Amino acid sequence: MMDDFNERLAIVKSELRQKNKLESMLRSAQASFALARRKRDKLKKLLAKEQSDVDAMEGLSITGLFRAMLGDKEQRLQKERQELVAAKLKHDQAADTAKDLSDDVKRLKEALVKRENANAEYELLLAEKADQLAANEPGLTPNG
Repeated sequence: MMDDFNERLAIVKSELRQKNKLESMLRSAQASFALARRKRDKLKKLLAKEQSDVDAMEGLSITGLFRAMLGDKEQRLQKERQELVAAKLKHDQAADTAKDLSDDVKRLKEALVKRENANAEYELLLAEKADQLAANEPGLTPNG
């Protein structure tokens, strides 16, 4: 009978260790996700700025007309387009990273839900074992 309790306790202890590890991993993933989300948002603003620069060069804006008169509009437009493409690539990479980290957070939360009762199960098994010991040893009390 005690072997059964000890075996069940070992299983629940393992679940508790896994739960603690998952909680630590979740905290780390949440922190990484927050950083990735901020980076993605910052790059989104940069992307919008670069798109605005290209639009201004391509359109009938004062900047576009000024560059056309100086004769460097095409060269400047090419540079702005390159900056736009670079900003787009960085933004897309940051968005992918944020999505991956979001998925990790979700997966870790789901794994933790499966182990949410591990503490209660452990305490219950300890109480059962103490009761069983007390029943087998008349001089022992469960809480003493």
